[in-house]
Amino acid sequence: KHKDLYREIAHSIPNSAIYLFNENLEYVLADGPEVEFFGYPKEFLEGRHIHEAITAETLQWIEPMYRRVFAGESSEKGFTHKDRHYNLSVIPIYNNQGEVQFGMALATNVTDLKKSESALEKRAAQLARSNEDLEKFAYVASHDLQEPLRSVASYVQLLKNRYSGELDEEAEEFISFAIDGVKRMQALIQDLLSYSRLTFKDQPYQETDLNALLEGVQKNLEETIVKREARIEVQGLPTLAVDPS
Repeated sequence: KHKDLYREIAHSIPNSAIYLFNENLEYVLADGPEVEFFGYPKEFLEGRHIHEAITAETLQWIEPMYRRVFAGESSEKGFTHKDRHYNLSVIPIYNNQGEVQFGMALATNVTDLKKSESALEKRAAQLARSNEDLEKFAYVASHDLQEPLRSVASYVQLLKNRYSGELDEEAEEFISFAIDGVKRMQALIQDLLSYSRLTFKDQPYQETDLNALLEGVQKNLEETIVKREARIEVQGLPTLAVDPS
């Protein structure tokens, strides 16, 4: 009756093999879709000692697991057989008196899972390299952009100083717009440079008024907003502890 129950369990677990063995390390049951993949049909295994069914190399690690079961100890191990990956769980089966009557070994084929894990690890490594390259590029780009921007700022400021009072009001306003734009660009580049040097978890959070933050964003996008005839509606944004850049 118990054997029938364990056979039903074995047939209900896909990609697996279930083995029951006694204290003499003799198989009393072997069943499941993966049993015959290990070399012997269940009819041969049942009643045989594990030494007759398992290679000497495998016995070195599997026999201690089997023996520990009768001390009430469960164990797990991953192994590979003919290019298939398995997870082996060995657990004690108790009788009504609380004594270990049998040991049960469940070998589950996890090849597809291993392939998925390998693909995810490969993808994660690719993303890590990509992020590292992106951080390096951000650092180099932001660092190199500062020098020509300083040059532009210097010449615009020089233009304002030299011709102050000689230009009409509109020209003075244009120069002020240019200086303001350069300052905002310098701030953006400095933020990019800071971002390239630090990870998000290392960035210090600051109490930031999101209304003022949005105002700065709108200034940076002013030309695009006008060109696209965009309308931005804002209602009472809060102050939050964030990384303002």
